[in-house]
Amino acid sequence: MCDESLSFTDRLADQKLACELIVRRLRIPYVFQAVRSLTVEELREMHRCIHQGEGPPSGPSPRIQSIPNNRASMVYLSAFASLYLKASALDNRQSVDAKAVIAAWDLFHERYPHALRFRRPFTKIRPANITEAWVLAQALRCGLAHLRHCPDCHGEYLVIEDCKLPPVCQYCALGFAKRRGASFSMGDDVVELPVLDSELPQTAGDVAPADDEMAA
Repeated sequence: MCDESLSFTDRLADQKLACELIVRRLRIPYVFQAVRSLTVEELREMHRCIHQGEGPPSGPSPRIQSIPNNRASMVYLSAFASLYLKASALDNRQSVDAKAVIAAWDLFHERYPHALRFRRPFTKIRPANITEAWVLAQALRCGLAHLRHCPDCHGEYLVIEDCKLPPVCQYCALGFAKRRGASFSMGDDVVELPVLDSELPQTAGDVAPADDEMAA
């Protein structure tokens, strides 16, 4: 429901935020969660204007459990989660910080522009789009996902409830901490990931099949 009590300045800020999210192709239901003065139909029309007549996508949104399709993808998701939480100035237990999602996604996407995907086949680099990034931020808010500290590589790794991948540091599970030396610390910064990009496997044996992975 739109908040008609908002000031003119707040409405302008709402429209600016909506534009920033839609330009990046966040799905309209999630954009609607982030604003207070725009209706779903207004957001759909905004999408058509921004994307030259193209309507917003329809269909099911991705489930957080279906996004990581192998151990390697969980390493990248862990890095994005850390970026998002560092960028956020809000109490993430209360709401998704839309501005932090944008900041974290822009940095992540700048590092991996070739990994942008809105439908299958996805690469090992996830989140593949800003909708997956938003779903991860939501999962962090409601407790379906959280970061843990790894005592071996001293990085943070993502744990997703009811995920088919085991709740362990996937970076260490893939053996890279040992291979690169005990003195190496992965840390939690995405800047380390270009090195991993050439190391992390995409072999069939590393894949955890997802039964309902949907295009974002």
